[in-house]
Amino acid sequence: MKVVFYYYNVQEALNWQNIWKSLRYFGVDAIFVVEAPGKNTSNSITRNGYERIVQYLTECNYPFEKRRRHLDADAVVTTQTADWLKDYRGLKVNTLYGSTLTKDCWGYSREKLQGFDLILAHGEYSRQRIAANGIPENRIAIMGFPKYVDFFQNNINIDRWKSRFALDTRKKTIAYLPSWHLNSSIDHFADAVEKLASRYNVLIKPHHNNIEMENERIEKLKAIPGVCVELKSLSPAPFYMVSDLVLTDTRSGALAEGILTNSRIIGLHRRYNPNADLVEPVVYKVAPI
Repeated sequence: MKVVFYYYNVQEALNWQNIWKSLRYFGVDAIFVVEAPGKNTSNSITRNGYERIVQYLTECNYPFEKRRRHLDADAVVTTQTADWLKDYRGLKVNTLYGSTLTKDCWGYSREKLQGFDLILAHGEYSRQRIAANGIPENRIAIMGFPKYVDFFQNNINIDRWKSRFALDTRKKTIAYLPSWHLNSSIDHFADAVEKLASRYNVLIKPHHNNIEMENERIEKLKAIPGVCVELKSLSPAPFYMVSDLVLTDTRSGALAEGILTNSRIIGLHRRYNPNADLVEPVVYKVAPI
């Protein structure tokens, strides 16, 4: 059996690498494919984004190919839409990009998920959200959250990460995990974050698309004196674990992942639209937001 994981951005590695390891353990011929801009089926992949994927897979010693060759693979996996996989003839599988808690969510929509033979949701909440949009339940399965394996198995050395982030142990730490494009709070809240830096350790993990597509926003964050802007670490788990408080956008998977890690959270709204921006009411029952 052959399974292809077709890359669009480097963050996909956090979930896929653990799925890949499990498949290989059970004897499945699972491979990563990452194609350059112009060849990639995504028109929005950037040169920087492509190079970040290649660098990560190389540093981790994961085998990968730079062009589509196994079009007859038994299954092919993406986090995006099924039409990106149109050249492949096998089963088409979607692994959720993340779990979003706002009332409207592109990631759960029928428009995004139609055409897949199997959709792997993170948990019962996301499974129900997907099914509510008309996706047949026999096409949805729960995979858990593979990128948080180290978190749940207590394999993250908090002291090492505090040292890496150069945190002042005399201060409390605030982590800021903004989103990108229209969902981002950077333009509206960067000045407020700057004021916090005089009293707290402020640790910023930009969205991967901030890094790959929004250099102006990255430079704005880097210009804030006294903060740590971490551009290399992919996993958000250490950021939650070293922080006393997390600031994140409501229209971001970082909000759900903050709840998953039992973090104290302040959700930031770029704009106020109760029908779109506010989180589902059930969320307030399980987390102090």
